Amino acid sequence: MILIEFLKKSPNGFIPVLETPDGCLYEANAILRYIGRYKDDSKLYGSSPFEQALVDQYLDWSTLTFEPVYAQYIMPYVGYSGYDKKIHDQALKHFRELLSVLEDILTKSKYLVGNNITLPDIQIVSLLSFNFQYNFDEKFRKGYPNLTKYYQSVAQENNFKSLLGRPILCKTPLQPHTKKK
Repeated sequence: MILIEFLKKSPNGFIPVLETPDGCLYEANAILRYIGRYKDDSKLYGSSPFEQALVDQYLDWSTLTFEPVYAQYIMPYVGYSGYDKKIHDQALKHFRELLSVLEDILTKSKYLVGNNITLPDIQIVSLLSFNFQYNFDEKFRKGYPNLTKYYQSVAQENNFKSLLGRPILCKTPLQPHTKKK
């Protein structure tokens, strides 16, 4: 019975789901965009039409480009797949390339869009929090000083700390699970 009720809210059966007075939303980016647009004075969706387009650009980049590579890289660390050195090394190489894209963007600004935290900052920092806590040791972070500073800045915000806890930087990185699932 519970599943049938949930499928009325999310026909695909996936989370997250946001129940609003107007109905349910069930795709993460739709939920983020809804939250960003909910209040007219919110800066989460940018402060101009161009910034709003940048927010959309980075949300789409994160979902379509960053997250698939991130998932392939992270799977053996969280036990969802066995470790295959060749696959892991390729995923790490591609992941580093995407981290370098972020590093380059953050050489020019404190946040991804404008002078305030916006939706893609929430999305990217939420994704990267596991890595900064468990994988990105000091040696790794030295290659991404702007990304590290950015992560620490956003993760120190009260709303982040209330959800993710105090940001902790990795000292000794996790090793991937070597057993087949």
